[in-house]
Amino acid sequence: MISDLLSNPQFWTIVISVAALFLSQLPPIRQMIKGKKLRLATARRVQLFHVFGNTNMNLWLDLENVGGRDITVRKIQCILVQREGFRHALLAESYWLTESLGRERALELPLSEIPLRPNERWSGYLHFFDANSLTKEIQARQKNAIIGIKDDIEKKLRTQQLVPTSAPSLVEAEPSLVQETVDIIRTIRKLQLGDYEMFLVVYEDTNNTTIGLLGFDLTLFEKDIREIFEDVLDYKYGFGIYLPPRRPVNVWIEIRSKDKEESQKRFNTLRI
Repeated sequence: MISDLLSNPQFWTIVISVAALFLSQLPPIRQMIKGKKLRLATARRVQLFHVFGNTNMNLWLDLENVGGRDITVRKIQCILVQREGFRHALLAESYWLTESLGRERALELPLSEIPLRPNERWSGYLHFFDANSLTKEIQARQKNAIIGIKDDIEKKLRTQQLVPTSAPSLVEAEPSLVQETVDIIRTIRKLQLGDYEMFLVVYEDTNNTTIGLLGFDLTLFEKDIREIFEDVLDYKYGFGIYLPPRRPVNVWIEIRSKDKEESQKRFNTLRI
């Protein structure tokens, strides 16, 4: 009976059709042997700023799956390394909606996972910050400082309205309240002038399995540091505390690409 089945042309027609259907669902062999490969590209400048002393960075990132297998990006870090041994890891947890960047207040969306099939591409303006510095204690001090300055200024403004003056003026918060904000900044501030190496690292899982890496050099000059923290001078008036900042706080910094092999070797020596 089996021999009759094997000699039946219709049987082999069915077998070949099923096999062809199965194979058609698989990607081409040349694509499968590519493995996982992610192409990274960035702009030549980043924006550095701070929020209550916490280092923040905006960076444009373009990702393209040029391999033969699916990739899911689950973590993106930007690591600043000063040659004296200082290391500063920033985490991307959100991105700016590019269509809203021209508005008075841009829209920011949370960043979770980025799934990419072969030949798929994703790009976005990422927002990085120092998650390690925002302890519960620091967050509590920040919120108390904001409330204290806001309440103090609004109380003085109400008093000012009861006593008309020739010209309205800015109201300053109590020096002790302002000093608390300065102390918080000193506690968590990490940016300082000098030369840095910067590593943009893309991870495929939370176990820090890297799927992409780019290395750069950058320099923070005294002027850059002064401009980044210049808004602190307006904290006593409430600007940058509970009111929008009066002056731009984002400082453009040029980044210089490093050789890929050199970057990988250098990154491998770091214990982040």
